[in-house]
Amino acid sequence: MRQFIPIERRRTNEADEEQRNSLTAAHFANYQEYNKTLRTWFVTFGIGALTLFILHPEVVKPLKAVGSFGPIIKLYLAGCGAQIAVALINKFGGWHAYNAARDSDLESNWWYQFSAWLFSQFWLDMLADCLSLVTFGAATYLIFISLV
Repeated sequence: MRQFIPIERRRTNEADEEQRNSLTAAHFANYQEYNKTLRTWFVTFGIGALTLFILHPEVVKPLKAVGSFGPIIKLYLAGCGAQIAVALINKFGGWHAYNAARDSDLESNWWYQFSAWLFSQFWLDMLADCLSLVTFGAATYLIFISLV
């Protein structure tokens, strides 16, 4: 049964809702900016390390001599791959969310349902970030102990 809510209280609730929506948008914009920056940093760091090996073959020789060059390359590629994979997942989810916003009939489509579920899985982003952090850290550590 619907309750009667006095106009003054409704206005307060609407103002609270408006403030909450504004705050939510601000927090999401903050999250989005840091997410974009971190993802860019991870890919740049991984590709930068691989580029260093190509441009400076003298760095590769001591790494090959101790047998750590192969694992280092694999670790950097794994970290970059994790970031590319999560970017593709987010792109996929974003595209389907955009299409459903344009045409609400698409919300019943199983692709939309799947992409909406996938898009809402924050743990995927965290997994990719942690994987990149661990693999890049391990590769950097291998370089350090191999060259020192």
